[in-house]
Amino acid sequence: MPDAILRVWARTAGLKYEFLPVVSGNYSKQDVAEFGRILLGAKGRVHAICRTGTRVLHLWALARWEQGLSQHEIKQAGDQAGVDLDGVLLTYQNRISQSQNLH
Repeated sequence: MPDAILRVWARTAGLKYEFLPVVSGNYSKQDVAEFGRILLGAKGRVHAICRTGTRVLHLWALARWEQGLSQHEIKQAGDQAGVDLDGVLLTYQNRISQSQNLH
């Protein structure tokens, strides 16, 4: 669904709308920080969408991890949702470590 349509629907429903385009499996530290900012800044519930839900789950897990939720707690939440989040945490951690080693 195009961003412009979702923006209008949200405004019509009286909801705050944020747009954070990301590439699945290639989440930058900035993407994760921005999603975390959105989560922490929300008053009430957050309804996040993407085509399959994968990017939303990944960004939630990574943002919550950066905010101090343990890997065990994230894994439990993923297990309850029927999603294995270990892979995305490991991939992200490796990418950030490699990026830091280059500087």
